Amino acid sequence: MSSPVPALLDYEALRTRRSGALIVHEMRTTYVVLGSRQGVELLQVAARDDLELRQRRGGGGIVILDPGGLWVDWWIPSTDPRWTPDIRTAALQVGQWWRAVLADRVAGAVSVHVGPVTGAVEHRVVCFAGRGPGEILVEDHKAVGLMQWRVREGALISTQIPSQSAARVLDWLADPPPGLAAHLHHHTVASLGLGDRDAVVRALTVQGGPWTVVTVDHPEI
Repeated sequence: MSSPVPALLDYEALRTRRSGALIVHEMRTTYVVLGSRQGVELLQVAARDDLELRQRRGGGGIVILDPGGLWVDWWIPSTDPRWTPDIRTAALQVGQWWRAVLADRVAGAVSVHVGPVTGAVEHRVVCFAGRGPGEILVEDHKAVGLMQWRVREGALISTQIPSQSAARVLDWLADPPPGLAAHLHHHTVASLGLGDRDAVVRALTVQGGPWTVVTVDHPEI
């Protein structure tokens, strides 16, 4: 059954890109984004009416995208030398790019999660309740979330540092799993002291480059 939720991105247009792109997203409103295998039944009926819902391709749990956050994607065509067929290797590569940028900008130890996906399955209903390969931790708190969408034309590796806590989702879920709240302690742009978001983006553009840099406003105008 097709989803009634609008797609987060124009995925078919992405598939036509022939060169590596770093895509910077600017939010003008808040999106609540469902993973590709999630449905609107996860949310309370009243909440659905008030929220701007989108659905992304690729696995994982709910993500909240707010103005002021850092949402940066990499599109790597399968013909690009930076492309790899290995999902884990691709994630770790992007994680190292983020680590190189954050290591000199934030207080505390910055590390890339190199192990498997962690966190109870029932808590993974929300992206920031778990950890996966390539995601960034600062002093053992999650700072950068990561997901992938892979097709024959290439891979989209999407990353985010939120501007607000994901704990808000507890008020929107129809049936929050027990213990979820305890796993939603993560960093934000403010807690990391990243006041100059543009400087962070500029630093990311030189990691693994060259990239075609694209800025997208949401809602697209």
